[in-house]
Amino acid sequence: MRKINIAIILFLLLGFSNSAFAFIFEDTFNIGLDNSIWDRENNSGAQWVWASEGSNGMIQSQAQMNWADRYVDIITNQQDFSDFILTFDLRFNNNGYHQDWRRIYLRRNGTTGYHEGYGINIRNWSGGVYDFVGIGPYTSSTLDLEGIEFAKSFNPLITGEWYTFKTFLMGNNIKIKYWLKNGDEPTDWVLDVTDFNSLYATGGV
Repeated sequence: MRKINIAIILFLLLGFSNSAFAFIFEDTFNIGLDNSIWDRENNSGAQWVWASEGSNGMIQSQAQMNWADRYVDIITNQQDFSDFILTFDLRFNNNGYHQDWRRIYLRRNGTTGYHEGYGINIRNWSGGVYDFVGIGPYTSSTLDLEGIEFAKSFNPLITGEWYTFKTFLMGNNIKIKYWLKNGDEPTDWVLDVTDFNSLYATGGV
């Protein structure tokens, strides 16, 4: 059984850096997926469901039936975000060959299964040197971000521990930092990259 628990807080700012920002929404998922904000893909019965741990709600992936059903998305209904800060909590329950491997798409354009945008690639291979967080462009034809990432960090990710990730996207500058949830937020960004081709201007999450 392959499961991952995920709890997300989203703070999105609509508009470019030289315009006034508008607050879009905040979502902790404590009561589940708000259908007015999120579209939950259902792939052959595999989808994300609400779960709880203590007093905290979270979104947890159901057991996947086969290889093709492993890739199931939660997509924002609004598809015109440009600049924003995205903060989310993530826990890996598995590593090794059946490791939890997640991607967060920024400025995501296109329909489910056929989309492109920026991707945060988060892989928990062994709880050691093969774990990484990467940022790069994503298209439905490339699928795997490895080899085309703008940048990658190989900090170990501990299985069973909650991490907080924070991503900053302003213009064509993308930054990300992550730390153990119960620890202090680091001052410096782990990855700080600029897409000089400015591939994607707006999209969903």
